Amino acid sequence: MTLRSVLVALFGGAAALAALGTWFEPGLFGLTVMLVIFTAALALERRRYGAASAQRPGPGWVRTEERFFDDKSGELVDVWFDPASGERHYLKAQQP
Repeated sequence: MTLRSVLVALFGGAAALAALGTWFEPGLFGLTVMLVIFTAALALERRRYGAASAQRPGPGWVRTEERFFDDKSGELVDVWFDPASGERHYLKAQQP
């Protein structure tokens, strides 16, 4: 079990409790909304950025200057960008 899944479970539970609490204290509605938004963002963040691929993107993609180390694999990753769609692609960097 990863830290992310533990945090999603904890914040999801807190959001559920806050939602139940709004029946008795309507002032908790704002807290409930914030907890739901934070939980959803935490749960969906990895899907948005995705894992690094070993396959090079198709034509029209431009390599950016952005590089970083992938937390899971520890490998260096290059970021590619498609100007037509705004989509980003993460490619494992080639070692020199």
